[in-house]
Amino acid sequence: MLSVNKIYSTMPVSTRSKVVIPHFVVHDNPVAIARAANDRDPITMEAVTDIPPENIFLHHVSRRVTHAYDAKALANFIAESGDRRAPLSRLTLTVDEIKDLSSITMGNRYSVLARMRFINQCKRIPASVTRWQHLDWCLALVDTLLNDLHGVTDMQRQELFTVFTMIHTMIVPSLRADAQILCRDGVAARETLVVILNHYMEIIGRHDNCGTVTFAPCSELAATFIHELVSVVKDVQHVSSAQ
Repeated sequence: MLSVNKIYSTMPVSTRSKVVIPHFVVHDNPVAIARAANDRDPITMEAVTDIPPENIFLHHVSRRVTHAYDAKALANFIAESGDRRAPLSRLTLTVDEIKDLSSITMGNRYSVLARMRFINQCKRIPASVTRWQHLDWCLALVDTLLNDLHGVTDMQRQELFTVFTMIHTMIVPSLRADAQILCRDGVAARETLVVILNHYMEIIGRHDNCGTVTFAPCSELAATFIHELVSVVKDVQHVSSAQ
């Protein structure tokens, strides 16, 4: 795989046509794929014809220029680099285009946007962080997200679904992974783990009172997250009772 700098140094630069181009494209249309200006994916260097049609993302640069990408490679590239520019055209992908890309790769239109945000948050974690500190960071991050949403009444659907996706497809799995590893440290570790999880359930549970507001996204997200924490606590207790 080529480095990011190498990719960018060899890519042609195009400009988007002033004519409005519909963002939605039938990405697995063989005719549209055959008309792509590039014959190889710029990230994997795989021949476009070797990529399954259902895994191809077509980026319409203009009415005459279309670029074909391995959708998964492009989604990973954007999420991990935080750079929304298409590798070939260097044009910034619109939110709708990123949603289409996300639909192809993960079936959830907000996954790439959520991954971008989560990875950006993860960059703030010190390299020497312990497993306990990482667990606490994940829990504190959810609390911060909910506090940011507190009292917001004009929140866009996209923002709400992005936060929801980040919590349930990235933060929760990270919490579960941390808990499974910490459970191996013995009874004392499992007891401490339950105390920490219950502590955050109490803190985050305070957003339940926000439900009296006409629109309280923090209340809805808090309720679903607490349900996940209850499940994690039960898993920890199950490990304790089994030993």
